[in-house]
Amino acid sequence: MLIYERLRRLLSDDLGASPSPATLAVHRRLLQGDAGRRGAVARELKTVLFTDIVGSTELAAAIGDHAWQDLLLKHQDIVRRQLERAGGHEVDTAGDGFLATFESPVQAVACACKVMQQVGALGVSLRVGIHTGECEVLDGKVCGIAVHLGARIAAHAQADEVLVSSTVKDLMTGSDIEFDDRGLHTLRGVPGEWRLFAVQVGSAPKAPTREATKK
Repeated sequence: MLIYERLRRLLSDDLGASPSPATLAVHRRLLQGDAGRRGAVARELKTVLFTDIVGSTELAAAIGDHAWQDLLLKHQDIVRRQLERAGGHEVDTAGDGFLATFESPVQAVACACKVMQQVGALGVSLRVGIHTGECEVLDGKVCGIAVHLGARIAAHAQADEVLVSSTVKDLMTGSDIEFDDRGLHTLRGVPGEWRLFAVQVGSAPKAPTREATKK
């Protein structure tokens, strides 16, 4: 909670910038604490990460079934190892793509960059989308508009690109991670236009460990 409060003050007081409406909504949710987390379905603030192998069908056809399955297993091992190190939670996988959640955007972005670098060594390109917002959580699964936004953002990412919402970028103000403005986009099924930013992958620090996030 303290890190988000410091980021909010940095935006408004030190930088003279106004946080986006989505970022303000995130901050209000943090201030409310656990007040809304009642009932069978909890609403929790999560950073949602989607990954996808670019051109997976073409790659599978080019290298054959056996080599493709071997490549998938190596890819999955890399993703799961980095999720564990960074404190991420694997929600679902389709084999060539993952849905995971994190407690902070810094964890998610740093993990995504590390995964992309290691998977790239296999000759595989990923696209990644990240968004922070309220999710409905039940039995370890997540749903809601924040999840849809993460998926739509990932769909707009280019090969070897980590694309994030303005909410994620705002919450990471003051970090060493740098972003490139990718402009306004219409996300299918989501009202309005959304400004998206590409992470400069080389600027991402080492992902915080699960133990560090508990301190």
